Amino acid sequence: RYFDIIDEEVFINFEGKNFLFLHGDKINLKDKKYLFWNKFSKSNFLYFITKRFPKPLLLPFYLFLEKSLKSTNFKFREEIPIEELENFVKNLDEKIDYVVMGHFHKEFKTKISGKEVICLPSFKDTKKIWFFENGI
Repeated sequence: RYFDIIDEEVFINFEGKNFLFLHGDKINLKDKKYLFWNKFSKSNFLYFITKRFPKPLLLPFYLFLEKSLKSTNFKFREEIPIEELENFVKNLDEKIDYVVMGHFHKEFKTKISGKEVICLPSFKDTKKIWFFENGI
């Protein structure tokens, strides 16, 4: 009831500016482990298991898995992959003015190929929210 749009990527024109909102988790093509996990976690196999087994049995497994994964792949979680981000932004429609994402959980703002790129911080860690005000 709180969302008008739920999608992989959302394009919004706000006050004459074109925004692309996305999670951002598929931008870093060098992070093979995460991309594999992302694909596996949304696979038909895991969907099948989730639907067939009782939730009380699955929840401890998923919590264990999440906790285990947090301690891996530091190489790709420590910094924002500027080169991969540049490659992604350069291939976007020229009409996009702003790219807004949150996957990297770090507050970050830069300009790439004439587009404002905004990475939102983790709410859990910073208690910050982002909202439109006076155009942005």
